[in-house]
Amino acid sequence: MAEAGVEARLVVNESLLREANDRFRRRYETSDVRDENEFVCECGARDCAATIRLTLSAYEAVRREGRYVVALGHAAPDRVVVMGAHYVVVEGNAPG
Repeated sequence: MAEAGVEARLVVNESLLREANDRFRRRYETSDVRDENEFVCECGARDCAATIRLTLSAYEAVRREGRYVVALGHAAPDRVVVMGAHYVVVEGNAPG
């Protein structure tokens, strides 16, 4: 039962982090910065304060496929889909 509560909290945290990243993305789209931008790790861990640098097009590709972007070391190995230089892309909910 406790594990269900932890998983539910992770899903809520991931959702909030994803909303924050979407706000960042909208802001970056209207700025002059076209290189890498800073996003928050979407691992869902309550105490995570990691940030990730990637291009808007890389972030948008992750979003289009319904995946999450997390900092290196913040994902369970069986959920990793893509390894980037400074981040990993993971499938589904509760990536960490």
